[in-house]
Amino acid sequence: MISIWRACLGAALLFASSFAQAETLDWQPVYRGVTSEAPECVSWADDRVDCLVRTFGNGMSWVYVEAGGWNLPRNLGGDLAASPSCVSRAPFTLNCFAVTIRGNLVTMSLSGGKWSRWTSLGGDLAAGRVSCIALQANHINCYARSPSGTLMLKEWSGGRTWNAWKNVGGSIAGDPSCTRAADDAVACVMRASEGTMSAYVSRPAIGQGVWTSLGVRMRGKPSCATLQTGDVACLARATDNRSMVFWQASVTSQEPFPRARRWAARNDGEPACWSQGETLSCSWRNEGSTLVASAWNATQGPANLRELRTGDVTAARCIEAGTAGTRCLATTRNRNLLVADLSGKSMATAAAVIVEPTAAPEAEPEKQLAAVVAPSVTPRMKPAVSSRVQVAQAPASVMTDGTDRMRDLAGAWNVVDESSKQVCRIELTANRRSGGYAVQSDPACPRQYQRAEYWNESASNLVIVGSGHVVLARFLPAGQGRWRTRVAKGVSLVR
Repeated sequence: MISIWRACLGAALLFASSFAQAETLDWQPVYRGVTSEAPECVSWADDRVDCLVRTFGNGMSWVYVEAGGWNLPRNLGGDLAASPSCVSRAPFTLNCFAVTIRGNLVTMSLSGGKWSRWTSLGGDLAAGRVSCIALQANHINCYARSPSGTLMLKEWSGGRTWNAWKNVGGSIAGDPSCTRAADDAVACVMRASEGTMSAYVSRPAIGQGVWTSLGVRMRGKPSCATLQTGDVACLARATDNRSMVFWQASVTSQEPFPRARRWAARNDGEPACWSQGETLSCSWRNEGSTLVASAWNATQGPANLRELRTGDVTAARCIEAGTAGTRCLATTRNRNLLVADLSGKSMATAAAVIVEPTAAPEAEPEKQLAAVVAPSVTPRMKPAVSSRVQVAQAPASVMTDGTDRMRDLAGAWNVVDESSKQVCRIELTANRRSGGYAVQSDPACPRQYQRAEYWNESASNLVIVGSGHVVLARFLPAGQGRWRTRVAKGVSLVR
């Protein structure tokens, strides 16, 4: 027992001492007023990164960099309940998937610089994030959570249609993070209903999967990747916000899976991880909205911790882009998307051009398709690329109150009806109005919230008020990033 405590204390001291490696990155704006959620980024060539973000109106917006210059963002429409999951099966191709507000899985694809329209793959899913993997050029698996808390699988194996939905079981309370392992096995890690880290590993050789509890309690969604060794490694937030939960295993081995371990690491946001050789590299938001990054392994825990100086971060994603090194993209509370080069190489520094976002194309009505065909992988002409860093500008509120409390409350929130599972988004702006601050809501919200005029905090309650100063909703604090109504199975505000 003493040796275990010594090991934990040594890891904590090593982790604390590594904070000396602080640095200021050259953060550049890419897209203003779009999202406060982490972007979904994919790299299919050297110095090529495609990022997809869910916008304030629940659509999806696309922006990419090539040869050091970011293109103008394009709004792709949609009605998404959570951020998308995207895969690249070949150069110049992307397949993106997301769960809609109605609980269906929808997809759209990029091929040769052209996007298809949204099409529906059906399903009855919880309002959360799907996790999709391209196992081969003609094989995609998508995993998502059902309203009853089981793991659902939708699979395409190269034919003209997708396979029927498959319930692979489990009892889960969080969205999965899935990655490909050796022999086309898939490992999905998520929070179980009892709050512990749980893993599902498919076994293609025997035609069935294996569930196991990894022991340590966690919160939110983990982030997983497959290392150069073939091991699967995952990182998640512990429930105390003072440590991280780390798990690494060879999922194709016949040996029992090791339990996850806790390592000292202060955090205030979900990690985003990527494989870097034999280690798992991760970034996350530290206390004070500071972005940090670290390398993780099963024997030493966190190492080479780097504090990436940028203020007001809500979420971030870093990705390897071949010879261009590692790009990090961070979003802020006022919904700006920033980019920095973590590898130390210089990026394009031309003067920014401010433009209005392009109009969203007309989305195809959602429907259950008899046949959904994945796009051809034949490369076509490269999309046109801007030679300068360009910045898109969308309407965004201006902070008029500089207090920390305003920063905690102002911004975009998800409105979740726990009885109907309906999800929409509202923004608590910092623009002064008589009696409080202005509220903006999207058309998917119930009329009650569309009538909202201002919000304020009163006696530890978050109050939303309509015309005539009539209180439309009153919320009580329910933990970090969450407010709930007094009514059982009522409505929650969730970051």
